[in-house]
Amino acid sequence: METAADVVSAHAADAGLANVTAQHLPERDTARMRQASRLRAAAARRADELIETHSKALGKAEAAAVEATKARNRLGQAELAAAEKNGAVEITITTTADTLSAWIQGVDERIRPSAETAERWSSLVAGLSEELSPSPVLAMAINREHLISARRPHEKQQAELDKALRDNVEDRKKLQAKLDQVEAERDPVPGDPEFWERRQRPEGVTAAGAPFWRLVEMAGDAPTATIEAALDAAGLLQAWINPDAAYLNSRDGNETVWTAEAGTGTPAGLSLRNVLRPADDAGELTDVVDRLLTHVAYGEDSLNGAVAVSPDGRWRHGELTGTAAPLMESPKLLGAAARAADRIRHAEQIRKRISDLADDHELMSLELDDVVGLLDALDTASDHLPSDSDVVTAVLAARDAAKRVTDLQTEAEEADKAADAAQRAADASAATVARHCDEHDLPRTRAEVADVLTALSEYVSAITVLESKISLIEPLRGAAKQAEEALNGLVEAAGTAAADTEEDRTTARTLRSQADAADKALSKDAQEILREVSRLGKRIKDAGDAVKRLAGELIELATKLSRAETVLEETEGKREKAEEEREAAANRWWDCVDSGLPRLRGVPEPSARHVTAALENSRAARSLISVRNWPDSDQQHQFAPVVQNRWASMVNDSSELRSKLELLGGRSVQVSSPGDGRADFPGSVELIVDSTGSALAPPRAAERLSALLEQLQADYDDELTKTIDELLGSTFIEHLRERLSEAETLRDDINRKLAQNPTAISGITLRLRRIPVTDERAANDVLDTLEQHFDMLPKPSQDRIRAFLSERITSAQESARASGDPNWRSKLAEILDYRRWFELRLEYRTPRSESGDRAGGGWRSLERGDHGLLSGGAKVVTLMQPFIAALHAMYDQAATGPRMLWLDEAFGGVDGTNKASMFRLLASCDLDWLIAGPGIIANSAAVPMAAIYEVRRAPQPQPGVSLELAVWAGNELTHVLTPDPADLKDLAAAGTAAQDDALF
Repeated sequence: METAADVVSAHAADAGLANVTAQHLPERDTARMRQASRLRAAAARRADELIETHSKALGKAEAAAVEATKARNRLGQAELAAAEKNGAVEITITTTADTLSAWIQGVDERIRPSAETAERWSSLVAGLSEELSPSPVLAMAINREHLISARRPHEKQQAELDKALRDNVEDRKKLQAKLDQVEAERDPVPGDPEFWERRQRPEGVTAAGAPFWRLVEMAGDAPTATIEAALDAAGLLQAWINPDAAYLNSRDGNETVWTAEAGTGTPAGLSLRNVLRPADDAGELTDVVDRLLTHVAYGEDSLNGAVAVSPDGRWRHGELTGTAAPLMESPKLLGAAARAADRIRHAEQIRKRISDLADDHELMSLELDDVVGLLDALDTASDHLPSDSDVVTAVLAARDAAKRVTDLQTEAEEADKAADAAQRAADASAATVARHCDEHDLPRTRAEVADVLTALSEYVSAITVLESKISLIEPLRGAAKQAEEALNGLVEAAGTAAADTEEDRTTARTLRSQADAADKALSKDAQEILREVSRLGKRIKDAGDAVKRLAGELIELATKLSRAETVLEETEGKREKAEEEREAAANRWWDCVDSGLPRLRGVPEPSARHVTAALENSRAARSLISVRNWPDSDQQHQFAPVVQNRWASMVNDSSELRSKLELLGGRSVQVSSPGDGRADFPGSVELIVDSTGSALAPPRAAERLSALLEQLQADYDDELTKTIDELLGSTFIEHLRERLSEAETLRDDINRKLAQNPTAISGITLRLRRIPVTDERAANDVLDTLEQHFDMLPKPSQDRIRAFLSERITSAQESARASGDPNWRSKLAEILDYRRWFELRLEYRTPRSESGDRAGGGWRSLERGDHGLLSGGAKVVTLMQPFIAALHAMYDQAATGPRMLWLDEAFGGVDGTNKASMFRLLASCDLDWLIAGPGIIANSAAVPMAAIYEVRRAPQPQPGVSLELAVWAGNELTHVLTPDPADLKDLAAAGTAAQDDALF
């Protein structure tokens, strides 16, 4: 026992319990020593935890410090980059200012912006660096503040000059036509009445009659001009003379006729016959004219008659009377001499006006050339505007750099805060370790604390040994007491036996004597046997003692065995449970590995599948994967809520993903909650990505989709290659070339017909020109190349065509992919439609621009503004001509069939000359036309033959309309009598057998 106590004392020093042991060991108070060892062991374990926490805090503090240093380095680099970007802004502003200055110097002085304007533009560019959302402003400012305002007066002047020139040319052509008419006419053509419509009169003297002025000549020296004025004022000069001197409404219609009943008889004095006589070519109308002249009184005092004219210009016609003064150019109509003089005078006036217009045209042309030059200069300046896009780009780049500096500065500040917080946490944990270790007199390293725990374990073991020794003291004390009682009995018995001793001694002497005598009498062998018996009796006694001792030890060992078997059974149960948990954890890890998620995060594949490999692989995953916002190890109570929140967020995201996938058809996502089916099920997310409906883990689903994508890409590439081979073959290209050739032939036919039929008065010639669509200039180059035979093209041109078609096919694929259409080939018909690659522009050319030395042969685009400057008739003609020419060209492509053209109100506002031009175009195109209008339209010399139907309304209030037929042929209009509708049935029955149309 003393030895065991010494051992306890020896371990107490190492365990830090020397004082406690010294206090309680003499009293053998092992319970207090055990309690002291438990308290110190708990303090040591707490110290170990605190030291571990401090180590982690130090690691975090060091990592945070490294991250803060990196953040500061990134901030420094970003600040240098921002400074460079700011410098680039200043450089680009300066460069743009220099470019603007060079552009201004290159502008014509007459349209050059002022220095103040240029300074303002430079300020706008410089101010981009202060704008909240910078965007290019220079080009817009130049256009708005200078080019548009500078262009507007010149464009207006150009339009005015163009219109003036066109009007000038038009006026000259009209004057020339009028001059030709004046020089060629036999008789003048007075103007029509202003406020009423008169019938179309035949020219010259005809059997149907003639105007009065054409049928008379002066007979003396009377004032011709005054008499002409008076007769015109009285309504007699231009009155129509019929052979019967009568008016018939059915014959004369809208006309003023001088009848024989107009006068009241022959005047008493002079008559108009005294100063006028019938013309020599009056013919059958001589007598009528002579009689009418005698019915008009003439003279100074002859105004009392019904019809009278005086030499001073006074006149009377019934209840009308007045005075007429002649014009300076008069006389014009009264007499052949007057008409000849007026024709010569009129011709000279027209020639002078034509000469003046020619001079004006030359001056306006020079002025127009100057204006066009300025507009061209403005166009050139507009096409080469300086751009401030580089400034905007530089400003945005500087903004981005500044924003990055701000973000990195915030990041660096947060990193510094995190580093400070981590350092404070490390310092706090260090203080906690120091306080705890000082309080419990413990070392401050984990190794030393482990030594203390080891010493405490040995100390507890020594106490256990001591307690086992102490447990033997009570039994020994009982045995000592029993021995003392036995000793006392023996002492008492010894007193009794003292009396008997002497007796026994005497007896013993006697017996010894006898024994000696017997011993002498025994043989040597018998003595040996006795000695052996004595030895055996001693050995039996020793064996009995040993049996008793071993029996005690056997009982003690049996007790220990029972306790050991109980502990072993408990330990075995714990071991089996731990192995099951370890195996389940390993299986769950292998399930995770099989899902492919660790591989996606860079965790290497394990070389074997056993528990040790699972442990090593999971440790590798733990070192490679850092869970964002995961609680520290000392906050294990937060693990479950964090996992539950993450799982709920994932379930919400998967619902959104499912709604998107199911729209694609045959795809979905399945989420299985933890514990679904078995208690240890951790939950899963599986994807369905194909028509098989198999649910796959996300990595397996990604691999499946990749395989499907590769297969689709291979099929897609095969189909693409096949399509390209088909399209790039010469057959398709030749087909495209043939279609283009047909389209160009049609355009040439239209232009040829337009060139043959310019507008009649202004001489404007139209044409259709093929121009590329803005987005299809490459296609237009291909069209130009395809106008040659493909096989005859040089190889670079063939390669360019193939590259263009390949790009079109790729565009069809991308368009189909964007619209979700799997059949991308359906897009090819639209994308390869060559008609979408160009558009047709209507251009015009005047005779002057054709004869002048102008770029492009004088052709100009007929824009809305140019068309608006044309006269009303020219507007209609320029719209109708391309339509008719195109219709003609398209009809020519058909070998047979009618060539119909129906028009309604086609020539409204078109003058007779342009109308004749349009009819010539219709005739040259051999079109079968039907035209509706408010009056007779087809009675033009350019129309060889036409049937004209007039719809006439019955006189009010009678209802109904009638249809009247006339035939225009040989420059004559012949009315055809049509039968009464009531007789149509009988006429049809009578003419059935003959089948003859007498109308034509």
